Amino acid sequence: MPLPAFKPTRQQINSYIARYQTIRGATRPDGINVAKPVLGFLESEDEKWISAEKQNEIPAIVQAAGFFVYFVECVPGSGCAMHNHDSTETFIILEGTWKVLWDGESGVDHTILNKYDTMSFPEGVVRQFINIAADEGKTAGILLAIVEGNQPFAERCEELHAKQEQAHLQETSGGENSVEC
Repeated sequence: MPLPAFKPTRQQINSYIARYQTIRGATRPDGINVAKPVLGFLESEDEKWISAEKQNEIPAIVQAAGFFVYFVECVPGSGCAMHNHDSTETFIILEGTWKVLWDGESGVDHTILNKYDTMSFPEGVVRQFINIAADEGKTAGILLAIVEGNQPFAERCEELHAKQEQAHLQETSGGENSVEC
């Protein structure tokens, strides 16, 4: 049996396009991190489309796709807080060099990811990513994050985040950039 055909209008097709330069995002007050939601979650309480960080940013493409896609742009030395999700989260490095940390059976561990490297975390694994270097001629790194589900839950891990932030600040000169999204 053939699949039913859908012949969208130009306007419908345009609603499925997210042009990077026009995606609205949530920027920290200090300007070191920008999260740009591309394809978003549906908030069940009030049917409002929101970003993964619940910053009331409307994704460029508004449809329940079973996953959430967003770009994260960070200057070197910044990234997100230690957190976990109740679903799979995948990172794809688009620009820069990134340190990805996780809480494993022997404590916090990490790996370094470069352009186009991809890493996927199963649900419940506490993780964090930090941009450690921008590409030559650039001021920030960009990663693409994909989180499974239409209504996934995220939880910030305060105690572990505080320990990692302190360790990170000791590694950087002066520690002027926090690692919180």
